[in-house]
Formats: sequence, structure tokens, C-alpha cells
Amino acid sequence: MSRSPARRLSAVSALTAALLAAGALALGPAAQADPPPAVALSTPVIVGGAGVGLPLTVTASYAPTTAQVTYQWFKGTSVVGTGKTYTIQPADKGQDLVAKVTVSAGGQQVVKYSNHIQVLGMMWVGAAAEGRAGYLLAVMTQHVPLAGVSLTYEWFKDGKRVGGAPTYLSSQADIGGDFVVKVTASMAGAGTSVKYSNHFTVIPWPPTG
Repeated sequence: MSRSPARRLSAVSALTAALLAAGALALGPAAQADPPPAVALSTPVIVGGAGVGLPLTVTASYAPTTAQVTYQWFKGTSVVGTGKTYTIQPADKGQDLVAKVTVSAGGQQVVKYSNHIQVLGMMWVGAAAEGRAGYLLAVMTQHVPLAGVSLTYEWFKDGKRVGGAPTYLSSQADIGGDFVVKVTASMAGAGTSVKYSNHFTVIPWPPTG
């Protein structure tokens, strides 16, 4: 005995309702989850003075604002600090510092490095072992950075200051004296750095005997 069309339609409707309730049948396309927001990071910038004892701060904008942000400070290949701010140490004189910023969110990660900062440092002051009496004496210097640094000189003989120029005109009275030169490097916003030369003597010229 065959069923009537009305009864067959009722049975199909009941089966469809059961499948829908069980999740085995979906009407229309499945809903898609929203993708995670894209992670963005601007180029970090270091601000602050480049002298020992001064703080440096790295700034950068990033998205989303809920992202996890980490900071690392490098001297060469060595990590010397974490956090947004780093205080320059005596061992950093004349060295190159850079900050690394990492932003992470939703399984994505972006890494960028800041500009480089050269820490002010008077690296070396050298003088000849002997100076000639009656001649203009000078010292050789090396400092970092190479630009934007001004130097001042102080000449000492037997512990007493005898000059304040880049050169010193020696005389017969200086023969046998113990000389040393103090050089101070200074740079706007970075303070100063000081270095002394080796000790040297002034000899008669032309030689006697």
C-alpha cells in the first residue's frame, strides 16, 4: 500500500528536521571565523644622549595594540639590556648600540631593528717617547664617533699644567721633564670622555756629547 504524497512530505520534513538538529545537514554556506588582525611595526628609533650614564629609549608604533612587545639592546652581537630604556655603561664607551623590537599577535611576528648609536668615547691618545727641545710637540688621538666631537688638550709637566692647546712648544727648560697630555672629547647631548697619553720626556736637540 503506497503512502499518500502528504504523508511522504511529512516524513521527509521530519528527517530533515532530525538531520538539522544533529548538525549533519547545514543550510547555506558555513560561517567563517574572522582572520586574526595583521601585525604591523614601524621602524624603531633610539632617542637620547650618547654618553655614559645617560638613558636611551627606543620608540616604535605597532598594531594591534594588544600585541606582545619585547625589546633587546645589542652591543655588537651581545645582548646588554631589555626593556624600552637602556642606560649607557662605562664599558660601552666608543661602542655601537642598536635595539631590536619584536611584536607578536595571533601567531604572527614582526621583528625590526632601530638606528645605530655610537657612544662617545676617547679611545686612544699617543705621544712619541721623546720630544725635542725647541720643537712643537703634538699627540695623536682616536675618538668615536668621528663627527660632531670637539677636543680639548691639557699638557702636564711633572704634574703641573703647562699648556692648553693641541700643540706645545718645548724649550730648554723642559729637558728631562716628565710630560703627559690629557685629552677631553665632548659632544652635544653626550657629555665628555677623557683619556691620557703615555708619559714622555723632552731631550736636548741637537743632541750633545
